[in-house]
Amino acid sequence: MKVQRTDRIAEEVRREVSQLIHFELSDPRIYGISVTGVKMTPDLRVARIYFTIPGEPDRAESVKKALQGAQGIFRKALSKKLNMKFVPNFEFFYDESMELQDKIDSLFKEIKEKKVPEEDV
Repeated sequence: MKVQRTDRIAEEVRREVSQLIHFELSDPRIYGISVTGVKMTPDLRVARIYFTIPGEPDRAESVKKALQGAQGIFRKALSKKLNMKFVPNFEFFYDESMELQDKIDSLFKEIKEKKVPEEDV
């Protein structure tokens, strides 16, 4: 299957934003976050960046504000790295999939513990 240009650029944006967050930015509000994915609009003008904060979902709103405040840094760095006509604008979204997976796992564990073994008849 042929990889779409938007997918290749989304992966490159994800990699660069992750590098910037972990090695360049010193804002304590974004400590410990992980970029889980990037989706590009078809015109490549907007990058929707999804992040998670393992074990601390209550920090999501402050992290989102910190990331929005760092948009200029992201845009400047990406303009140097990506060979694109336009540098995308960024939208940040908290990715709840990790918490949902943990909840599902705990429900399955609970079901398994409550299951009564069947007796031979």
